Amino acid sequence: MFIKSVIIDGFKSYGTRTEINGFDPEFNAITGLNGTGKSNILDSICFVLGISNLTHVRANSMQDLIYKSGQAGVTKATVTIVFDNRDKHRSPINYEQYDEITVSRQIIVAGKTRFMINGVSVNNKALTDFFSSVQLNVNNPHFLIMQGRITKVLNMKPPEILSMIEEAAGTRMYENKKIGAQKTIEKKDCKLKEMDDMVAESITPKLQKLKEEKTMYVEYMRIQKELEQLTRVYKAYQYLNLETALEGMNYEEGLKERLVDQIRNLEDSLRTASGRLDDLVHRNARLIFEYSDPEPNFDRRKVRGLVCKLFQMKDQKFSRAVETTAEGRLFNVVVDDESISAKLIKKGNLRWRTTFAPLNRVRGHQLDQRIIRKADEVLKKMKKEYRWIEQERQYFGEPGGIYDFSVNDPKIAGKKIEQLNASKETIGRHVNPKAMEQLGNQEEQFREVMNKKTIIEEDRSKILSVIDELDVKKEEVIRKAWEKVNQDFNSIFSSLLPTAQAKLKPVDGKSFMDGLEVKVGFGGLWKDSLDELSGGQRSLVALSLILAMLLFKPAPLYILDEVDAALDPSHTQNIGQMLKAHFKQSQFIVVSLKDGMFNNANVLFRTNFVDGMSAVSRTTGGGASR
Repeated sequence: MFIKSVIIDGFKSYGTRTEINGFDPEFNAITGLNGTGKSNILDSICFVLGISNLTHVRANSMQDLIYKSGQAGVTKATVTIVFDNRDKHRSPINYEQYDEITVSRQIIVAGKTRFMINGVSVNNKALTDFFSSVQLNVNNPHFLIMQGRITKVLNMKPPEILSMIEEAAGTRMYENKKIGAQKTIEKKDCKLKEMDDMVAESITPKLQKLKEEKTMYVEYMRIQKELEQLTRVYKAYQYLNLETALEGMNYEEGLKERLVDQIRNLEDSLRTASGRLDDLVHRNARLIFEYSDPEPNFDRRKVRGLVCKLFQMKDQKFSRAVETTAEGRLFNVVVDDESISAKLIKKGNLRWRTTFAPLNRVRGHQLDQRIIRKADEVLKKMKKEYRWIEQERQYFGEPGGIYDFSVNDPKIAGKKIEQLNASKETIGRHVNPKAMEQLGNQEEQFREVMNKKTIIEEDRSKILSVIDELDVKKEEVIRKAWEKVNQDFNSIFSSLLPTAQAKLKPVDGKSFMDGLEVKVGFGGLWKDSLDELSGGQRSLVALSLILAMLLFKPAPLYILDEVDAALDPSHTQNIGQMLKAHFKQSQFIVVSLKDGMFNNANVLFRTNFVDGMSAVSRTTGGGASR
């Protein structure tokens, strides 16, 4: 795709519609006196291409692009470029079916602008994509070479020259991917730091605390379990002893019950014999019981008297029976307890042998009944409180089992229970019964965090590998580009300045990836510095390098604005010949004031100023006169 014609209307110095037709597919030159609008033709082309940087079209505002800034009755500027699109291999994407494509841009005084492709309005992005598909990047217009570019290249440092190689090679893609990967690395590093902080500041302290609580809880449960085991042994021993004692008491109680029955019978007999007691008392001196106090302040109320005097017979007919049945027991002396009888026997100065009947032996029967009932209640309570007793009673005292009291000493168990209860109470104040569950949850959270961290670290490692691969690929692409540009640089420079050579080489002691510097030689002798060259030679070096960069990935269109201004006249003719030789697939539009340059063009456009507006005329052939 190349420019066939440019139609300018109201743009800068072109106040009326001006058609510039007949552009050559290869080499076009524009010349004319200063101020006649020759560079405005280049500006109009850049305007249509969608370049937004006004410095590239030498304007301060969009209104400056309108003829006399809209003050001469012209309120809009319109530029249309007609492209030849017959070479389908070089067509814009989605426009292969058109042999001719028109692109227009219009701006009005109010600042509104619009773009059209083949008469259809499009937005700025669509226009940018249209030109980018044919290697015309309007956002980074390397195809536009202004005079100042020559000076800029001459002042470049080695890293800046390397940057030109990178731009020519298109490594921006690798760099963008690397930047994206590095940003991802930064995000993952931030995430890893967050996780490390979370683990260090929150999870680990909680884990440590819960592990300590778990240890305490485990000890508490161990004590609890041991207590349960010892308590079983101890309670089983108590139960068995109490049960055995109760069985013995029940046996004795049976004997006592029989004695009580006998006593009741005797009492009945005694009541029948009470009638004869008075006679017996009068007839028998033994009925008079006398004694001395065995000790000072002796309480005589504790000596109740003879049995026969402690009751009366309601029916005298039974008196004989009582006397016969009771025999000598009617003359027994009733005292409160054995200690009283002992004192009387020892120091009571008894007149004859006396038999005592202590009351506590009589009360003992009632006391034993209460003990039995109490013991029975305790056994029932133990069965209710310790349900396992009923199930395991059969094993109490069995050798070799848990209830083998010869092995598991209940006394030792009792002391151990006291110790364990004290420890349990101490630990119990601080024990966390939910420690196990909470620790499990916390450990699960820790595992989840560490698993996520592992995944992130693996992803990070993969991204670093991708970055390394990108660096390797980028370096390889740059190396190939450097080799190609270096070859073309020398070829172009040699064609512009015969017997001279030029090359790009790494700075001594460094890699080419650290930067490249320009070296120039004449007749095989290499100069130490470009400062040894004349101004014209230095400009040729810079122009050759620029063109070598452009040749690496040729664009369909190049615009050169007086790049030969600093060159010697003898060199300009060589530039025209070089362009024809090296850039056969690209269209050049060159503004020049030197006939050595424009006389080599296939088509020459001359500008002049008529009635305050620019006008253009066209001539063809390498012999066009000025």
